[in-house]
Amino acid sequence: MGDGGSEEIKRKSFCNQTLVTNNCFIFATKSYSMSRAEKLLIRLLSQPKDFTYPELKTILSSFGYIEEQGAGSRVCFKSKTHKIKLHKPHPGNILKQYQLSLIVDELRKEGLI
Repeated sequence: MGDGGSEEIKRKSFCNQTLVTNNCFIFATKSYSMSRAEKLLIRLLSQPKDFTYPELKTILSSFGYIEEQGAGSRVCFKSKTHKIKLHKPHPGNILKQYQLSLIVDELRKEGLI
């Protein structure tokens, strides 16, 4: 394991801290590529103006939420212990900023992020 890549990882690692570099988490001397859901979560936390409903579904399903259709454009994402209710965007699929804030707040309250 004396290759240059391992040494570079060691230089960027700090004791028990985690770094995010080039879409990889680095834990001590090991690294792994981030999943699509992890990349989308980082994107969600930056509150972009073009975050889509399918991206949200990917994140929430990675946390164990299941989408249930309500009346009209209402949807509810349910986990075993929690619900997140919102309106599905239409006619497009881009979520509004207040929806992104609501989702981030709910995930924080549940201790998921």
